[in-house]
Amino acid sequence: MVEKKDIRIYKAFILLQCVMWGIGTPVTRFVYLSITPFCYMVIRFGLAAIVLAVFFFKYIKADLKWEKLKGCILTGVFVAATYIFANLAVAEAMVTIAGFLMGISVVFTALFSVMFLKTRIDKKFISSLGLVLIGMYMMCCGGIGKFSFGLGEFYALLSSICMAAALMLSAKYIKEVSPATLSAVQCFMTAVISIGFALVLEDFSCLQGALPVSWASLLFISLGCTVGSFMLQNVSIRHLSALFVSLMFCLQPIFTAIASFFILKETVASIAIAGGILITAGLMIATIKTEKDKIDLQSPA
Repeated sequence: MVEKKDIRIYKAFILLQCVMWGIGTPVTRFVYLSITPFCYMVIRFGLAAIVLAVFFFKYIKADLKWEKLKGCILTGVFVAATYIFANLAVAEAMVTIAGFLMGISVVFTALFSVMFLKTRIDKKFISSLGLVLIGMYMMCCGGIGKFSFGLGEFYALLSSICMAAALMLSAKYIKEVSPATLSAVQCFMTAVISIGFALVLEDFSCLQGALPVSWASLLFISLGCTVGSFMLQNVSIRHLSALFVSLMFCLQPIFTAIASFFILKETVASIAIAGGILITAGLMIATIKTEKDKIDLQSPA
């Protein structure tokens, strides 16, 4: 059993991951100035896989057994699907609605936890989840006045389901391999699968005239938001449940809004600020109740 003070370290790691992803979202705008989405995914995850393989070769080499890698590969497929469906969703749907639907993976994680892990979810934990979802809707969709559901929204929902599945599988297979191995395989699988979509839907010729700002932004996202974030997540999910991690991921829109204000000079509506307060309140309630009542904070042994 991990001590409470150690648990807080892993919660801080997930918080840092949310900060990195929050910064990465507006920075991606600079990538898209001259690099198409799937070409960007190939380079982002391909470079991340190479960096992980170089710096953590000793750990990865020790895990090069099919019995260990097959679970990592399956997890990587769901990670790839998460990002692929997210790209398709943003192309077809309003970004705000797509962002909300992709952010509700915590709901599917909770359902999967109950269905497959027989996890007992406390009613007070559910109430905190409700606060978080209302807050996310206010942040992402508060100013649009309507909520439609089409092909883009369907892609966003699939992305959310795949994220939940990837988290559940990561929590399962991280007990068999090192965090570096799981991270490297996830990045490698995402890069490989993205190549097919890039070849069919796009053209790698965009890389010839890519702007320096796009390359610099892509490098930051690949190293910070991919290598760093995946390692933080896979180290932490050994000690935190997939359900709790997915709930903390709901903080990302808050950090995205803050980063967008400073990087892109985007203003934040008052309803979005109120939504951010609700998200924070919901997470604080979940964290306090989890520590007090020991509600599924730690990953199952």
